Amino acid sequence: MPSGGLLRVEATDCVLQENELTDQPETNPGHYVRTDVRDTGTGIPAEVLEKIWQPFFTTKDEGKGTGLGLSTVHGIIETHHGFVRLNTQLGEGTCFSVYLPVAE
Repeated sequence: MPSGGLLRVEATDCVLQENELTDQPETNPGHYVRTDVRDTGTGIPAEVLEKIWQPFFTTKDEGKGTGLGLSTVHGIIETHHGFVRLNTQLGEGTCFSVYLPVAE
C-alpha cells in the first residue's frame, strides 16, 4: 500500500457444503477455518493476477524480492488440503481468504 492504508486479519469458523466448492473440485465439504487477509491498497491488475502464484514472479524491482512468497504460501496451504480464494478490485484493495480444514 504505497500511500498507506489498512491491513486486517480475521479468522472465522465455517462449514462448507459441496455446492460452495464448485471452484475447488478436489476439496471436500466440511469444517474449515477461514483466515482473511484484507487490505485497502491498490488492488491487483489483471495482467499481474494471472501470474501471482508462479514461482519467481514478482512485481518488485531487481534485488527487492524473489517472488517466492505467494507460491510458497499456496504450496503449504495445498499440502494441508486447504485452498485460497482471492478477491481484488482495482483502487479498492485485495482480500486473500485462506481455508484450512479443521483437524479432528
